[in-house]
Amino acid sequence: MEALKPLTKFAAEWGTSTQVAAGVQGSVRQPDQRKEAQPDQQQQQHSGEADGQQEQAVQQEWHSAELAHAQALLCNLLVLPSSRPLHKQLLSGLRPLLEQQQRWLDAGQVRKEETFAGIAAARIAELAGAYLAAAGSGGSGSCADRGAVAGDAAAGTPAGPGTDALALGSALAALLANGACKPALADCAVPAVAALARGIRAVLGPATADGGAGGPGAAAATAVQAATARAEAAAEDGQGLPEGASYLTTTVMEGLQDCISAIYFLLSNFGRRMLEHQPEAASAAVLAAGEALLLALQGQSLVREALASAAVALYAAAALPAAAPAALARCLSQGLMPPAEHGQAGNGQPKQLLLPSEAPASAAALTGLTVDQATSIVAAAPAVGLLDGHLRQRGASLEAELAKLAPITRVCAIRGLLSAIPAEVACAPLLAVSPGNAIQQPWLLLVDGALPAISSAIQGTTDEHFRFHAFSTLTVCLERVRLYQQDALERLYQQQALEQQQGDSGSGHSAERDASEGSSARAAVPILEPQRMQQLLQLLWQGFEAALSQTLQRVHAAFECLVDIVQAQRQLCPAAEVAAPAPEVPADGSLAAAGNGATAEAVLLGIAHSLLALDPSRKGRYAPLVVLTPRIGGAALLALQPSFIEGCLEAMGQHVISSSVAHTLLALIGQLKQEAAGAALAQRAQHTQQAAGAAAAAAPGDACPEGEGWRSMWLPPLAAALCCSSELQRDHITSHLLPRLLSLDPPALGLLLRRLLPGGAAGASAGAPAASLAVLKAARKQQLFTDLDSLAVAGLGTGALRGALLAAVRSASEGLRVDALTLVCCNPRTSVLPTALELEVASEAVRLTLRQAAAAASARP
Repeated sequence: MEALKPLTKFAAEWGTSTQVAAGVQGSVRQPDQRKEAQPDQQQQQHSGEADGQQEQAVQQEWHSAELAHAQALLCNLLVLPSSRPLHKQLLSGLRPLLEQQQRWLDAGQVRKEETFAGIAAARIAELAGAYLAAAGSGGSGSCADRGAVAGDAAAGTPAGPGTDALALGSALAALLANGACKPALADCAVPAVAALARGIRAVLGPATADGGAGGPGAAAATAVQAATARAEAAAEDGQGLPEGASYLTTTVMEGLQDCISAIYFLLSNFGRRMLEHQPEAASAAVLAAGEALLLALQGQSLVREALASAAVALYAAAALPAAAPAALARCLSQGLMPPAEHGQAGNGQPKQLLLPSEAPASAAALTGLTVDQATSIVAAAPAVGLLDGHLRQRGASLEAELAKLAPITRVCAIRGLLSAIPAEVACAPLLAVSPGNAIQQPWLLLVDGALPAISSAIQGTTDEHFRFHAFSTLTVCLERVRLYQQDALERLYQQQALEQQQGDSGSGHSAERDASEGSSARAAVPILEPQRMQQLLQLLWQGFEAALSQTLQRVHAAFECLVDIVQAQRQLCPAAEVAAPAPEVPADGSLAAAGNGATAEAVLLGIAHSLLALDPSRKGRYAPLVVLTPRIGGAALLALQPSFIEGCLEAMGQHVISSSVAHTLLALIGQLKQEAAGAALAQRAQHTQQAAGAAAAAAPGDACPEGEGWRSMWLPPLAAALCCSSELQRDHITSHLLPRLLSLDPPALGLLLRRLLPGGAAGASAGAPAASLAVLKAARKQQLFTDLDSLAVAGLGTGALRGALLAAVRSASEGLRVDALTLVCCNPRTSVLPTALELEVASEAVRLTLRQAAAAASARP
């Protein structure tokens, strides 16, 4: 690794040197120079220059040959087995050379075969072809090699045909990380995809290698069926690994992940080009990739992230050569999220998905038919793509193969697909028709397919690991819904602005046309129905008390997405019905549906009311309140429960939830500050418009609306909580809340001290010295004052602070005495000399401590 740094640095500097650059440019200019016929009298005159140019050309050719040789050596290092740890260092060192060669290539100053990316692509194509030829010619004699591959995969040893393909996948993944190398990989796409697919099958299912390089055979089908049987057995046992499943090491798993990522990139970017230039070989490679990815998904060996990546790569293979988005959406929906299991009616009646073009004839044909007859009618539709057509020739189909996935694999596959499929597929308009019923319901993969399937997965398990992946998938799904709704809102705002600019002249025809276009566009915008939204709220309500912190993060992110969807959906569909939670919270803590037609603000207020009705000691209610606070307002939240701040401060006595409660209080106080500032600005603007004198009179009163006005909501309860008798509660407030609160609102330091110091509103209470000391410690931590003598409190004399510190060092509490002594003796600025007040308090503490009878207490100072 260390020797690679100077090597790549030297290669990059040598390749981008001025001599090589001049040689590249000169090689382009030489043909034009040869065309110029020089007169006889000038030939003798320039003979010396010609000799020099010839010598320079020879030297440039030597440089080019040596550079090509060096690049070939580095490419060989890139594709060596077990060289994956070197890839990042190798390509990062060569980045200047790669970028410069890409610029030369764009300018036509160098050929692709002379660049590092071109040499690497040629080398990968050569190794992939040799790997496929060796695997295809092995025949029955390759069984020993395949057994060695299985043993190597289990032991993690980088040897055998399967691991050779994994090395190619790692090299391709490293090249894909550099943008300058991506275009050159189109030349090696066909053999690379075939080799990577065969390598995946060799590692995950050695028996599938009998099919040859041209495409999957009967042995592949047998392996897929065996993997499916293991997956079904695992599903019955509770989503665990079945007996006999392969346990792959980290090295092999990383290689498989690289292979899957490389297949996805090559198929998604160069798939159609492959099929146009090499129809037969490319078709075989695509089919082999699809079979290998199905084998990976139906097995139980890959990690969860690799399963999601495999589903994305399988989508890229299924979409070739040019599958219709609606047909793809139906295929994926019927395989991974069939409406028969998650129908809107909830009565278990099977449904069939129809394309809009099939609806007029098929709806009448389906009336009165049985489920089997309806399924056969839908199955007569043409194949979705190349892979689906090949599977149908074998008596199967893509959606039937997807239906065999284990529950945990299905959840991971849905997450991967939702993060990769375009909006044309995720929101393709379909029709859900029940056999025997001519009623057609609009159906979208994103809303009517993915969300019910994920909800059923969450409700059907108690395994925390499974719930984590299910909530992660739910978060991805809601993020996509929010993204599409926000895009629709932007288009709507742009359309309204355009109509406003056009004016009234001729606006009737354009408005009618835009309305028709907008209605068709909005038909593909995902909209959550009240029943679906209520179901999601109940799921998230249960997830707020999840045991794993990773699951809680996903639940909170999903809740934030859902809140944004509520607001965006109200703007998109003002007349739509939105389910609002009832103000009354049942005993089990679930959310009950209330009247429909409520505004988005009413829905959010209903959710907040339900959360506020919970016991303050429940940790799950605080993170959702943080999300709701900036959307409904701090004053509105306190209007729902005026004693909310007092309850939160009391709950901070519990160590488990003190941090969450402090985060909620900070969000609330910050929102109150913003609302007060906005109200003050509006009031100033109104006074300015009325009269200049009124504005001048309102200026000195800034401290009232922005000071005591909004601070009066939380400052008195905070001062009372600091003066309470619970030392644990005061410590948690001092640790989690006070430092960030004083940093958010520095003037609160003086207001708190004015209440807590002797002579203040709470200065006479028994806990006032400890409360004052806690505030001073938090302020010193945030460096809000330089020394204690410079800290002035408005409304109190100069002796108030001195009296509080002396009362602390004279207290019967040993902890309070030590805290006071630490405050006056420890300063973040070590170069600052102690003040007179600090010396007085320190001397008093030392004097009182030395007079104690206990030897341990006397020795502490």
